[in-house]
Amino acid sequence: MTIPKSSTGIYHVVLGAINEGGVFRKRNDYKKFMEITKMYKESSGIRLLGYSLTPLVVHLVVRDNKNKVMEFLDLIMETYTAYYSKEYFSKDVFHNQKKIKAIDNYETFKNTFKHIHKFGENSLRRFQIYDFDKKDEFLDGDYVLSALGVDNEQSKNEMNNISVMETSENYKVRMNEMEYFAEEKKTMRIRRAEKFMKSFLEENNIRITNLKDDEYYNDKLRLIRAFRRETDLSYRDIGEILGMSHTSIIRLWKIAHERDITSNLS
Repeated sequence: MTIPKSSTGIYHVVLGAINEGGVFRKRNDYKKFMEITKMYKESSGIRLLGYSLTPLVVHLVVRDNKNKVMEFLDLIMETYTAYYSKEYFSKDVFHNQKKIKAIDNYETFKNTFKHIHKFGENSLRRFQIYDFDKKDEFLDGDYVLSALGVDNEQSKNEMNNISVMETSENYKVRMNEMEYFAEEKKTMRIRRAEKFMKSFLEENNIRITNLKDDEYYNDKLRLIRAFRRETDLSYRDIGEILGMSHTSIIRLWKIAHERDITSNLS
């Protein structure tokens, strides 16, 4: 992916959820995402200037003077996906595509904050209580606030004013485009597979978490065999849905095949 060059080093990044379950399912997920973001922004030298977290779309405003924004995003997505997989038994979190736009002027800078501070868990409250002496554990707000006013109070008031302003129609169109993630063929296959798995589990009165237990081992084999017989998913696709490696799926499918375990057997 080619990253647009920013004369200011500031970028607006949008990450999209790959399914309707969303990136965040409970309160602790937001906290975990921010902790991961903090860890990698510190190690990569990225500055986090603003954010908005919603279940289906994540907005980050970052400053990158070391050309590490892609590495930063990949690390966040990889680490959060590992956490999500343990929590929800699925690696199906982020859309493969990342949207990155350069912020080269004050008008775009202002419009970006107008938009992101109207939705989800966002950085506005952190700006309102920002202390230049103590800093904030997540937000590098000094850079933003120093651009908005000559003193702490004036800059915070200006951020509040910007955040309540209506976004222009042209910018709304741009944001709609950034927040739209077209479904890839793989995504569509996985959506169909998730519906298939949900139906299988409901019919057999099984919870997805049960599949981790030894007493449901045969049910796991039946599900994998059913996936291979009745869907177009690869071993790797099945592994992503079940939170397992594709080699483990191949091994279990062979066992199911040898035992002739089908979706109709109990």
